[in-house]
Amino acid sequence: MTNNKRSIGFFMAVLAIYLLVLTDSRLNAGVCPVCKQVYSDSYNFCIIDGAPLNKTQIVIVDTPKTKTRLLEKSEKDYGVAETTRRMQEEEVKTSIKNEVKQNTFDYGKTLKAIRLYFDIDKKITLFLLDYIYERYPEDIEVLKLFSSFYISIDDYGKALKYLDKAEKLIEKKIAEQDKNNLANEIIKK
Repeated sequence: MTNNKRSIGFFMAVLAIYLLVLTDSRLNAGVCPVCKQVYSDSYNFCIIDGAPLNKTQIVIVDTPKTKTRLLEKSEKDYGVAETTRRMQEEEVKTSIKNEVKQNTFDYGKTLKAIRLYFDIDKKITLFLLDYIYERYPEDIEVLKLFSSFYISIDDYGKALKYLDKAEKLIEKKIAEQDKNNLANEIIKK
């Protein structure tokens, strides 16, 4: 039994030395600049195309096994797929905010984004509504969206404010239309 233990010990020692020698010879390597084949340090030329090898030292890098606490908590709470989806959504929202701040977000694109995030993210929706309202304060579609937004968060006072403004604009447009119709009738007579 002790002979077996000695044999196993000797075998393990020989194996460890062999692995160290093997590992060491592969850490210093030559790379062919033509075919990118990797050779041990004992070669100076590529056996495929005869090009002189570039001597390099290969470094084995271990990937970090630790995650941030926030990412771990998120993955625990939502799962990896959901966490990834949420991170991508945040990137999109940040991109939208940056475009808005640079005034590169047009009317149609803004309305599309408002409708996309309306039920999903109230913060980005309000941000976009403020942006578009600042540029188009008398646009009935914008006023309707703003009032719908405030209804969705149960702020009926603010919703009524935007509905009243939309109603006044509609009344103004009707009055202008009536005036134009009357002018056209007078011209026809």
